[in-house]
Amino acid sequence: MRRWHLKNSQLLDSKQSVPGSVASLALDLESVRELFNREANASTNSRKVHGQLQDCLAEDGDPNLVFDRAHQIVEEGLYDWFGNLQKIAGEFVTNLATIALGYPEPLNEDPASWARSRIKEFLDGWLDGLWSPQIVIWFHDAWGGPYLGCDEYDSWCAPTWVEKSRELTNDPANLDERITPERTEKLFRYWRRKFDMLLDHGLEQAEHTTRVNLALQRAPRAATNQVWTPDIESTIPAEGRKLLVRAGARKYRSPLKRAIRLRLTQQPNATDRRVCGWLDDEGAEEVPTAWVKNGDRTFLTVYEDPSRKHKIESMINKVRGDMRSQGLL
Repeated sequence: MRRWHLKNSQLLDSKQSVPGSVASLALDLESVRELFNREANASTNSRKVHGQLQDCLAEDGDPNLVFDRAHQIVEEGLYDWFGNLQKIAGEFVTNLATIALGYPEPLNEDPASWARSRIKEFLDGWLDGLWSPQIVIWFHDAWGGPYLGCDEYDSWCAPTWVEKSRELTNDPANLDERITPERTEKLFRYWRRKFDMLLDHGLEQAEHTTRVNLALQRAPRAATNQVWTPDIESTIPAEGRKLLVRAGARKYRSPLKRAIRLRLTQQPNATDRRVCGWLDDEGAEEVPTAWVKNGDRTFLTVYEDPSRKHKIESMINKVRGDMRSQGLL
């Protein structure tokens, strides 16, 4: 049986003999976990992918095109499933952090961080599966349909087009050729690591957003007399956001300036070059049309071009100067 033991597996047991509010927290936590598992089970799209594969493999076209299309269907289906799980996990971080506010003494830590850790545990436990890992079940059900026994999951080997192992396929028309059990296991582990990476990123963003939302709920509106809009600033960690609120930080109309301020809030010592690299990597904002040269639309290229460097440099310096004058840097 394929089972992988993952970190962060220690969950508070609701059956333990614990006093008062700790016991209530444990019961709430168990209820949230049960609800999370139901939502996660409903997130799978393997049936939909199975139908798409059936239609694809039944086509009479060029076998090479069918081979490539089948692989594309599986890959797109997996990323779609990732997205579903990421959204569910993010919503549960927010809900669990709100619940945690009612247990300040037994919790004794930041509610957003605590909620993220618990949802990570739920997610790992669900992905690991009671009988077989969810990633194994998804691949098998997407290929052959649902409702097969655990033994069949354990012995299943992926078709070559799932891994896109064209070098194993002497006859491209033989779309049922399989890779070895070892390569199938490697395939599962590859996608599980991919899952962990993408889902961890989503949980991190959910933690930051939740922390900000909780801080705004507690903060008196009179402190700023302004409403924060759900833009890129929603990803600022709590400490930086509190500074912005307390100092009455200037509200920029320019999305690019807001993005630059976000990066300087996260990394106060970031150089202009690093800020430009972050803008490109995150895709936070597009290079202004007037700055584009020879079709290149990256901030780093603008920064490295002597004729255009002053444009982005002066904007970063402006934001940095404003933040310094407000005591934010």
